[in-house]
Amino acid sequence: MFGIDAVASAAFSRTCLEKILDDRSIPGYPEARDLKDRIRLFLEEPGLTPATASNVDTLREMGNFVHLNESVATGEIVEISSDEALWALDILGSLFEELYAIPKRETARRDEFKKRPTL
Repeated sequence: MFGIDAVASAAFSRTCLEKILDDRSIPGYPEARDLKDRIRLFLEEPGLTPATASNVDTLREMGNFVHLNESVATGEIVEISSDEALWALDILGSLFEELYAIPKRETARRDEFKKRPTL
């Protein structure tokens, strides 16, 4: 059985967050070159729930200490636990649910409701 590579998982989570941000239409985004700026713009979007904002900020923090798997201050390898890596994946799951799945389900429900015969 293969173990969980926590660092690879955290890097994957960071990449997924970047792809989610790529998928969003955010004013000023083309000028935002790094993940920090892209997240800042995303967090300024109206209508984000506090949970989504908090989750994205947590992924940003995780990405900061995992990015390139090296401490800027010391050059040492930064460790991440399997629990933290799994938490990052849980956060991504919540983001996918809130940003993609729930809106799609709600749109489908509204569309179905509009199809019903009127009295």
